[in-house]
Amino acid sequence: MLCERGIRTFEHATRFTLDLAAVALLKRRTHLPVMVDPSHASGLPELVAPLTLAAVGAGVDALLIDVHVQPQHARCDGRQALEPAEFGELMNRIGAVALGLGRTLAVPASPGSSAKGVGWDRHRPGRAMEEVSTMNGSVPV
Repeated sequence: MLCERGIRTFEHATRFTLDLAAVALLKRRTHLPVMVDPSHASGLPELVAPLTLAAVGAGVDALLIDVHVQPQHARCDGRQALEPAEFGELMNRIGAVALGLGRTLAVPASPGSSAKGVGWDRHRPGRAMEEVSTMNGSVPV
C-alpha cells in the first residue's frame, strides 16, 4: 500500500501540499492500493473534508482520518482531528461522492461476525470510536 500524506512546498498556509495528481498517477501505474491522509497533509480540521472528497474523486482506495472525542485533549494530532459527529457527516458525504463515481464504501462487519469488511454505519453515528479503533483509522473506499 502506498500512502500520500503531503509534500513540502513553498506554501505555509497548510502543513503540506496534498498531491492528488500523484494518487491518480499511482492508480494508473501500479497495482498497489493508494491511501491518502488528509489530516496529516493539511494539519487543519476544516480542510479534512474537502481534501477527503477530492481524494475520493482521484480514485483513492483508503483514507486515514484523525478522529478524537476531545481533540483539545488528544495526546497527539488533536489540532488536525475531527470530532466523531464531523467524521460521521464526512462519511455520509464520502458515500455520496463514491456512489456518484460508481464506487461503494466497504460494508461494516457485524459485532461478533467473522467478516473482515469495515466502514461507517451512518445509522449509528455513536459507533464512531468503535469503528475508528476497528479500522485503525483507515476507511476503505
